[in-house]
Order: sequence, then structure tokens, then C-alpha cells
Amino acid sequence: MDLEKQFRKQIKQKGWLRSQDKVVVAVSTGVDSMVLLHLLKQLPASLRPKLIVAYVNHKLRPESDAEQAFLENYCLDEDLTLRTADWPINDHPDTGVEAAARQFRYAFF
Repeated sequence: MDLEKQFRKQIKQKGWLRSQDKVVVAVSTGVDSMVLLHLLKQLPASLRPKLIVAYVNHKLRPESDAEQAFLENYCLDEDLTLRTADWPINDHPDTGVEAAARQFRYAFF
């Protein structure tokens, strides 16, 4: 059984999602979160919730802005709601950046 069929089967059997639900999907543009978003989009209408894509631009890498632009275009093309947050560079601590980034991200979600 392929991944999409397995995913659909689990969602249906467990009763995790319904078409009237709203689900926030945290997306980093990495493979795992993009696959999750794809799987959710492929659910049949009776199981597919309203998807809200959430993205945090941590401004930690040179690619950060390009990744955000990619996701903005993707969501526009796929007619998905996108909510973004930018973590200003001036707010980055000198130490403990990973924990601070996580805290910012969780507060946004």
C-alpha cells in the first residue's frame, strides 16, 4: 500500500480529521513537512480539513528568505491559506539560539 493510501486509511480509521475542521500545518519547506502538507491536501473532501499553513522565517540562514518566497508561491498556486512570522535578527540571542527560536515558533503557532 502506498503512503497516501496508508495515510488516508489511518485518518479515516482513527477519526482524526473531518472536513469541518481547521488544521494548522507547521511547514519548514523541508521534505517532511512538505510531504505532510501534500498528504493532507490529497485527502478526500470528506476528510480534508481547512488547512492553514504556518511558516516562521527565523532569519538564521541566507536561504531563509528564498524558502519563504517558495512557500508563498506554493500556497498561492495551491490556494492554501498561509500565515507567516519573521523572527527579527535583532531579537536573536548571542547564545541559546535554538531554544529561543523554538520559543518564538511555539508562541506564533
